[in-house]
Amino acid sequence: LIAGSRALFGTILEQKVVLALDTSSSMASRLDFVKDKVRRLIQEQLSQTEAFTVVQFSSSVSPWREGLVPSNRSNLLGVWQWVRGLEAHGTTNTLWGLLASLRIPGAQAVYLLTDVRPDQPVE
Repeated sequence: LIAGSRALFGTILEQKVVLALDTSSSMASRLDFVKDKVRRLIQEQLSQTEAFTVVQFSSSVSPWREGLVPSNRSNLLGVWQWVRGLEAHGTTNTLWGLLASLRIPGAQAVYLLTDVRPDQPVE
């Protein structure tokens, strides 16, 4: 049975993960739903990992932290506060979001959440 965060993200098996979140304008109608699922992901799954970070992307890329951080209570609360404040704006530069996520040292997996409508050309 898939419920909670697993309904959107599946089961996270890796211990060092990056969550890449699309916050472009096209996500505006879905952003509250996404935030709820991320909250559940933090509680149900990220809390069981060794380390994590979150990267938001739209026209630009903004990581929550520059690298992976331990999955302790302080960091889990901190990332939730950051995610709660995210707003939808700009275009969708999926390539930059992925590249920034894949370049994080030590990451074993990147979980990409997007509506799959990139609207910026590859440069």
